Amino acid sequence: MSRRTLLAAGGVLAATALAGCTGSPPQERAEHEQEDEQARAERRLRERAAADSAALLARYDATAAAHPGLAQTLAPRRATTAAHLAELRAPAADAGADADADGSAGGGRPVPAPPAGPEAALNALAEAERGLAESRLAALPDAPPAMARLLASLAAANAVQSRLLAPAPVPAGASS
Repeated sequence: MSRRTLLAAGGVLAATALAGCTGSPPQERAEHEQEDEQARAERRLRERAAADSAALLARYDATAAAHPGLAQTLAPRRATTAAHLAELRAPAADAGADADADGSAGGGRPVPAPPAGPEAALNALAEAERGLAESRLAALPDAPPAMARLLASLAAANAVQSRLLAPAPVPAGASS
């Protein structure tokens, strides 16, 4: 076999191999595009949920700063919110996203000033938790299965936090 024949055969084999690697059937391309769209949808949901948690965390911090007497009461709820934020940011952290070590870092949203009274401040936080639970539940139909489970779990936690923050209702007929 001549050297030219050997080189030509090697070139044909290389071209065939390259063509086989880059050309994929339409169905396979469609599956990859669908996976990419699902990944983008999950990333958008995760980013929105993280921004919501960061905004809530900032509200906890603002309330504790405005009402130092509530700081101890708010600490475990703030820690829970920080843990939610860390979980939501976990995959993004692998990609190089930045988050403070304690889970803080504002979501870039303005933080409303806490109400003047401690009870009103707790009610405002309870309402924020309740609103966040509702928005997370509303996002479930558009979420991929794993993200839907995470959002449902976070929504349940937000609902519980809301109940823990809200003052206990006075039973009808009870006197103070």
